[in-house]
Parts: sequence; C-alpha cells; structure tokens
Amino acid sequence: MTQQEPAFEPSATLLAAQQRLLNLRQTRQAKQTPPALPMPTKPHGRCSPTTNNPLHTLPTHLGWYSERVTAVLQQHHLRQQTIIDSHGDNHWLEYPQTDPPSDQQPESPSTAVVKMYPDIALALLRNKLAASGRIWLLLRHLDTKGQGWIDVDAARAQLTPKDSPLRVCGWRQLRNLLAAGAGIFWQREGDRLWLRGISKVANYLAVEKLVGRPVAISLKTLLQNIGTVRAHFYATFHSGHKTKPVARETLALITAVPTRTQRLYDRRAKVQRQANFALGPRVNTAAAEDQAWQQGQAGFHLTDYNGKQGPPGTTYLAWQLPNSYTAPHKPQPRGRQQRINRELADLLTQGTTGNNQAAIEFNKRYFGSGRGAV
Repeated sequence: MTQQEPAFEPSATLLAAQQRLLNLRQTRQAKQTPPALPMPTKPHGRCSPTTNNPLHTLPTHLGWYSERVTAVLQQHHLRQQTIIDSHGDNHWLEYPQTDPPSDQQPESPSTAVVKMYPDIALALLRNKLAASGRIWLLLRHLDTKGQGWIDVDAARAQLTPKDSPLRVCGWRQLRNLLAAGAGIFWQREGDRLWLRGISKVANYLAVEKLVGRPVAISLKTLLQNIGTVRAHFYATFHSGHKTKPVARETLALITAVPTRTQRLYDRRAKVQRQANFALGPRVNTAAAEDQAWQQGQAGFHLTDYNGKQGPPGTTYLAWQLPNSYTAPHKPQPRGRQQRINRELADLLTQGTTGNNQAAIEFNKRYFGSGRGAV
C-alpha cells in the first residue's frame, strides 16, 4: 500500500494576506458603484416582491456562492435603504413647485402697439366711424386671451375711470359708442361684447381688399383726443404704401379728407412732406413751348448755373410735381392678410350667412337667345 501525503495547510501569514486583499477589493468596488436612485418602499400599484426579507439577512449563497458578489449587493442595498430613509417613502412622487397661472395683463400703454390696416383706417374716416373704431381696437387689445369677447363691466373698468391708464372717455360716452358700433364692430349679448373679426368689419365698411401693408399705431396714440386719432388714421395711408408723389386732390378722393384738413392732419401726425420737381427741355425751343402749354401756370424757368444738367448757365423749363409723404408708423408683417382677403372675397359673393342674413343671389346676365333676355 502507498502512504498518503499530508494535506497542504496555508500558513497564518498567507491567510492574513488573502483577507487583506479581499477587503481591498470590496472597498474599491464599493467606491466604483454609483449611488442608487431612491426607490419607493410601497408598491403603489406594482406587484409585491416575492419576499420581504432584506438582502443582508439572506444566506451568503445568494451571490451565486460568491462572497465578493454577495458583499457588494449587501452594501448596495444598505446605501439604497439609507437614501430612502432620509428622503421619505413618497419623495420620488413629488413634482416641482410651480407658481399658479395668472391671467395675462395687457401691455403698458407706453410700449404697446396696435396693428392697423390702412384700408380699414381710411374706411373708418370715410364712414365717420373713427370714434367707435378706436373703441373696437382697444377692446381687441384688452382681449389678451383671444377668446373673442369681453365683459362690459371689464371694458368699463379699463376705459372709463379717471385713474385708469387706458381711459378714453366717461361711462356715458362709452355707452353711446357701444350702441353706435353695435352690429358693426361687436354684437352685445347680455353682459358680453362679442368682437367681430377684421374681415367682417372690413366687409361692412365696403373694403373689398386689403392692399396696403399693415402698420403699428402706438396704444398711447389711441388714447389721445379723437382729432389726433383721426390724423393718425389718415397717416396710415402714407405709412402703408410706397413713397410716391401723390396730389392733394387724389388724397381727398381716396381718404375723403379735404385738402385743408390734410395739412392739419400732417402736422398732428408728424407726416413729412417732400417737394418734387421735374426738369424739361431748354427754353426757346419748340419742345419747350409745347411743354409750357401742357404745364400751364405750374411751369417756370430754372437756370443751371453749376452745370449739373448741361452747360453752365443754361435755362430749362421746370414744373412742380405732387409731393411725397413719409409717416412715422412702422410697418408690420402682413401675417393673415392673404387669408383675410380670401374671407372678404367669400363675404362679397356669399354674404354673412352665419348672422341671419341671406346669401347674395346674382341675376342671370347671359341667355342663349335674345328672346330669353326680354
């Protein structure tokens, strides 16, 4: 028989070294493991775990018979439980604190502007509805929520008190203006004023199409006296169109404002005028005589002493052209202007059928034979 060799037994020094190495590994793994997020201790609708025993009370073979894995899992669970205890069970369900929503207030009169279409502004002047039209613009400004209506008491509280920054008139005058603009700018139902849109107001004012570019009128301007407001309504024509020479008589036909009143409005709205002149042929020529007959009293002789148009000292026939005008209002984006024009075209052919008005019916103009037309 063979004699068995004695079993190898590690020395105490080797066991101590292995224990130190194991401790160093556990410490290093604990530092590298990221902290766990707080988890609820209550299920809150989730399935309950199969066991309620914490990990550190379970046997060591839970880590697949690995002492190191089991130790790491135990430390991870202890850190997680510490975070939960410090924050509470339902801390993970809390939402950030936010301020309660507040109603949006109108902008300050010193900085706020109102978008205005020149064609509508001129139609207000032609129909003598500038006062009611100003109230319509202010009510649209007060409708910050865009709901399409405003309470009568709210309008009174904003537009009539003496200490209100948006005061335009007293309650008696406002009541008269609301009655005058009913069916045009708004429709009153009880204590509410249902504001009409731009297309319906333009249709009532006989505006077939919005041509000029919209401009910005400051809210501070709308709060001044009605004469200044009319002057700025007139000046929107110059702000919304290209700067071209236009005669006073032509402006009177377009705006229904007399020439004398135009000059007054130019001073109030700070409209700048620029004189324009045309230079014709030389004097004492056949072409100059024909041109003089055409221009009449508007023609005059102009001597070019500096030689900018030809030889120095030459005299030309010149005459004055209509003035050009520049208004102070800033142009605004066209935005919904194309859509408003489509709505205007529909209202022109179909009418406002949604407001208890019958659609427009056109008579037949063409017939197959002459007998049918009689």
